[in-house]
Amino acid sequence: MCCDKFMKSELLQDCAKENSSRKIYKLLIQLHSDCEQVVAMIEETGAIVREIRDLEEQIEVERAKDTASKLERISADLRQMKQESASLRAQLARAGEPS
Repeated sequence: MCCDKFMKSELLQDCAKENSSRKIYKLLIQLHSDCEQVVAMIEETGAIVREIRDLEEQIEVERAKDTASKLERISADLRQMKQESASLRAQLARAGEPS
């Protein structure tokens, strides 16, 4: 960082002397700015990749829970219980009838 400041001050002093040095200094400043933008984009890309990875892991966890098959099993159990309940009601009704 200190070398960077030294280079800038040296170039700035030269800029006062020569027109070509001024152009070089402006290009150096632009290059520095462009590099900062590239670094920021790389950091953003890394954050997005990590977020995608986290979401993929969450999807796998939800798939592992196998919610759909469990719901189907519960529905089948409920149907069976309803059938058994209807059968028991019918038996009770027949038992309550006079002979």
